[in-house]
Amino acid sequence: MSATCPDTSGRSAKIERSGFLLRAEISEICKKSLRSVFALRISEICKKSLRSIFALRIYETFRSAEF
Repeated sequence: MSATCPDTSGRSAKIERSGFLLRAEISEICKKSLRSVFALRISEICKKSLRSIFALRIYETFRSAEF
C-alpha cells in the first residue's frame, strides 16, 4: 500500500517550514509594532506626569512668593 501512495513527507515538511517561517515573521512584526505602541503610550504617560510635576513646582514657587 505504501508503494502506491506518493511520498509527500519531504514536501509537507517544506510546507510546514515555510508556514512556520511566515508565522515567525508575522509574530516579529506584531512584537515590534506592540513594542512601539507601548513605548509611545508610556512616553505620553511620562510626559503628562512630568508636566503635572513641573506645574505643581511652579505653582508652589509662585504661591509662596510675595508680590
